[in-house]
Amino acid sequence: MTTLTGQELSEFNARMDALRKRNFLEAGRLNELKVEKFTPATGIGKFDAVYSPQNNRLDITIPVRFWFKPRVGNNSSDSELPWEEPEKQEYIRKAVQRASVWSERYIITCAKPGWLNFHANVHVTLRPVGHGQEYYLIKVRKLAKPKSSGGIDHGKIPHECLVNNWANEIDDSKLVSQIFNFKEGLIRARLQESDLQRTGDFIAFGANSTKLETQDVLRLRRFMQYVAQNRTQEVMGIKAYVIGLTGKKDSMFFSGLKKGRQAQVIALLNEYLPQNQKFAEVASADEPWAKSALRLLNSRPKNPGNSFGGAFIVIRTPGDVVREVPRRYVVMSHEVGHMLGLPDEYMGVHSEMTISKMKLDAVVPATYQVRSPERGNARLQNMQEGLIKELSAAGVVAPQFMGMTGFGHVEEQDYNNNKVEDYRDRREKALKKLGRGKAYDTWKQRNPEPIPPTDNFATISSSIMHSGDEILPAHYVTVWSALSRITAGYIDPDQWKIVPGKGGSTLRYFG
Repeated sequence: MTTLTGQELSEFNARMDALRKRNFLEAGRLNELKVEKFTPATGIGKFDAVYSPQNNRLDITIPVRFWFKPRVGNNSSDSELPWEEPEKQEYIRKAVQRASVWSERYIITCAKPGWLNFHANVHVTLRPVGHGQEYYLIKVRKLAKPKSSGGIDHGKIPHECLVNNWANEIDDSKLVSQIFNFKEGLIRARLQESDLQRTGDFIAFGANSTKLETQDVLRLRRFMQYVAQNRTQEVMGIKAYVIGLTGKKDSMFFSGLKKGRQAQVIALLNEYLPQNQKFAEVASADEPWAKSALRLLNSRPKNPGNSFGGAFIVIRTPGDVVREVPRRYVVMSHEVGHMLGLPDEYMGVHSEMTISKMKLDAVVPATYQVRSPERGNARLQNMQEGLIKELSAAGVVAPQFMGMTGFGHVEEQDYNNNKVEDYRDRREKALKKLGRGKAYDTWKQRNPEPIPPTDNFATISSSIMHSGDEILPAHYVTVWSALSRITAGYIDPDQWKIVPGKGGSTLRYFG
């Protein structure tokens, strides 16, 4: 038996890899790298996918047939109207256009050694077809008044998508202030999670020092890279207010420690931004909102009262700023996401696996905190877990599965809830000890129930599968799954990576 030397084995492997690559290219030329009627691990969605390695192009096609519901009766509950033929054609044109927003948002690139020149530019097409050829039957009602509604029944063959004549228009019924609050929460969470203890908004300084530690400089610069990408024009009012603090180890003979620490942090936070986009500002500890924030800080194990003098950064928006973002939610674009196999993200969390993935990716504390999953809906649980498995395999961060609203500042919410619970425990003990009567009434007058602040803003996600228009890396994982299936035997699934697309704005979701 002949034994190959190391060099001979290397040369043999190189020849085999070259042969495999030639076969791969030939399969692409013959249009053999494809999958039909693909349904991802979520159990929903159906589409065709064809990959051309010569053109680095992945075509996703969803065959659909439109059915325009004729007017029923003289006056239905939703004031339905009859369709004119030109209206039908215009509706189809707009629907195809709305589906195209899913194209080229990210690139799926090959990380296999020797195959790095291959990638996939994704093109999503909604293709109108004749009876019997459709994967989805899109049933469209014509309503006199705008109504945001849509849904897909995957239990029928062909699957049915139920929409109305307003589904291609921007839905202006969404609470845009809540999306602003969501983005503010994302920035706040990114700062807090910039250290392992998730207290990155407090920067500890050495005793009597106004010099930032190297590790703090590096993590704050990484945070500011995120801010530069996420603090877009519509949320430019979000600010970082810096409060300088002294601790037990600081000597009273060192003057200017608070101001010096404050100045160091502000300079660093504003370092990479244009002057007209000033992000960090000086804050006084005497402001009412600052006092509330400092009480929250002092409730943590690591705080100025435990010897850690430093600077505290509070992410907030001044009261005179209009908390609005452009309204961009489009029902048809959202429904195409379902056709690609993506579940709704506004139905809450339905599995422990989902919670674990969201916590691992540090997306939970951003605006919404989930302690236990909702029970009783096996279908939603299976969809979420199918997506989470694919996201884990692809190495992609999870989206935020949340109910219709979360809260802009989860830590503050928990802090105030704990204060209320603590008060009620003390009140119960006082009642047992004093009994009902004058003594108990006097106790209640001297110990009023704490009232949580009123500025705990509610939020809704800006994701296209929730209430906005943002397509996240997670939303390309079903397409990634199809490409992995198509190229099995040539490229391993973990060698396909979802990376930023041609538009630089997607960079904010990476790193």
